[in-house]
Amino acid sequence: GRTAIFVSLPDVDHHEFVSLLKSSAPAIVVELRKIPRFDFGPLNRGSIFDLFREQGDVYLDLGQSQESDQHLFASRIEEKLQVHIKQHRPIVFLTSPAQNPPSLAQAIYRLLRQSGEGWEIYEMPHHQGEPMTGIA
Repeated sequence: GRTAIFVSLPDVDHHEFVSLLKSSAPAIVVELRKIPRFDFGPLNRGSIFDLFREQGDVYLDLGQSQESDQHLFASRIEEKLQVHIKQHRPIVFLTSPAQNPPSLAQAIYRLLRQSGEGWEIYEMPHHQGEPMTGIA
């Protein structure tokens, strides 16, 4: 199966965020926020981008191409991800409750599922003490 992880920033703990990036070694980190900020905890843009570079320049900023139509935006995202979907490594999506409606994650999820690979979808932060579950 394949894994997609939707990370809600800045709600996720900075330790969790860094360890997720290091442990999952994502094929790509997709920025969905129009205004990407990384200053939470001791992190800042510089330290996060160093980490993205160490992992092979995985950051893809699509937040600027945001559409008011979430389905249209999701299908644009999926086109850009075709090459990465073929790699068997997780795809991380950076979202923000203030900047991205929940319908966007749902639209992306539907498109991933249609790609025919068995996708597992996780959301971070997940509630403490509960297993990470899909939003299917």
